[in-house]
Order: sequence, then C-alpha cells, then structure tokens
Amino acid sequence: LKAIETEKITHFFGAPVAYLLAAKILEQQKFDLSSMEWFVYGGAPIGANEVRYIQKVFETDRLTGVYGLTEAGPSGSLLFPEEHDKKAGSVGRRASLFTELKIVDEKGDEVGPNEIGEVVLRGLGMMKEYYNNPEATEKAFIDGWLRTGDLGRYDEDGYIWIVDRVKDIIISGGVNIYPFEVEQELMKYEPIQDVAVVGVPHPEWGETVKAFYVSAAPIDEADVKAFLSTRLAAHKIPRMYEKIDAIPRNATGKILKHQLRKEYELK
Repeated sequence: LKAIETEKITHFFGAPVAYLLAAKILEQQKFDLSSMEWFVYGGAPIGANEVRYIQKVFETDRLTGVYGLTEAGPSGSLLFPEEHDKKAGSVGRRASLFTELKIVDEKGDEVGPNEIGEVVLRGLGMMKEYYNNPEATEKAFIDGWLRTGDLGRYDEDGYIWIVDRVKDIIISGGVNIYPFEVEQELMKYEPIQDVAVVGVPHPEWGETVKAFYVSAAPIDEADVKAFLSTRLAAHKIPRMYEKIDAIPRNATGKILKHQLRKEYELK
C-alpha cells in the first residue's frame, strides 16, 4: 500500500489473501491509491462476500479476476470489472485468447449446468510436457486437454464457479464434501479470522471434517456448530476444530492442506 502511494503504481496483481490482509490495514490507515488503474486477483478461490469487501474497502470498481495455472501459461479465464456486481466469486465465462475451456466428468464428457466436474483447458499457451517426467505428463492430459485439478460448475448464464481442488475433496460416509464451501461459511463467523478445512481419517466414515482456524481466542465449538446448522447440511459441519497461529499458504496464497493433514497425522 505504501509502495502504491509513493511510487504511483498503476497495476497490481495479488492473491486473494494479500487483498484481504491489505483491506484490514486500509480500514485502520488511509493510503492514496488514486494512481491505480487495475486491481487484478487470482491464484486461489475467493468468495463473493470477500470480493465485495475488497471492492468496498479499496473503493474501486476496477477489480478483475483471473483464473489459470502455471502449466497453461497466460491461458485461463477472466471475470471483468463490470461482471462483479452479479457474478462476484465466479472466474468468468470467457477463456483467454486462443484458449478453450470446458468442464468434464470422469469419462471426459462435458457436464451440464450446475453439474460438478473437472475444469480442463486447451490452446496455444499450454505446456508441452513435464521435463523428464512422461508419467506425470500422461496424467496431466485427457484427450489433448490439460487437466487443471480444479472442480467447477457452470451456472445458467455460462459463468464458471470453482468448487474445490480434486485432491481436497472430503469423502465422509461415501458422501462428497467440498472444503471451500465449508470455509466460506466459517469465514462468516465473526471470531474466525482465517480458516482451512480438511478431511482427517475416521474409523467408521473413512474421513471426517476438521477445521483449522485463526482467531484471537479459542472459539466455542457448540456456538459455531449452531451458527453453521442454518447454513450447511449436517454432514458438512466440522466435527473437529483446532486453533493455530496461522494458516500455511504458498507464495500464491493457496492453502497447504497437505501440511495440515500431515501435522494432524503426526499428532
């Protein structure tokens, strides 16, 4: 924020977590951001409430969402500023130039509206292969389409919504639970400042839902469960909670859920 003010920066790209942290600072301290022409975010999912919060605090209508992955180069999809009023939280409906995007089921067939499948990409910007790793390369493509590893759905207007990562799905008692949905609801519980939801082993259900959270003080588990009971189906509500100092993330803001699972297993 200080750099934008002093250097008169015009364009900024950051992960959602960077915007959210900056927004908390902006609520306490004012900076001159009038030089900014374009605020761009991407690298991790973000909910509609968080997008609107960022727009409000930054006092901007120039927020643009981008979706993609390293293996796809600059290719992916975009949510333009004027689309945020109605579709905040979506990753857009228009693929980048020279790129095709679709959502497919396990057989590679395209899914219908509001059906969940894996997002795949095809175009001139795709990688050719993983260096010296033909096995990983083979797994990365399906009929010439690059598998993103992201689960998503189309809505009735053709906008794409990322549901979660394929590898992060929690299967409890044979039922699929998408952690991102649970995390979005937990973030509405005021004492929680940051959260990550993962599946941990359970002797009867295979996995159960656990929430790692950041807050000033330990939460009242009964209270948070009551809060979630009107927002989530019963099987999606976390059974276990653990307060930690910080949610581990990589450089692009993605939560390192494998690290949280490993720490739980070591305990």
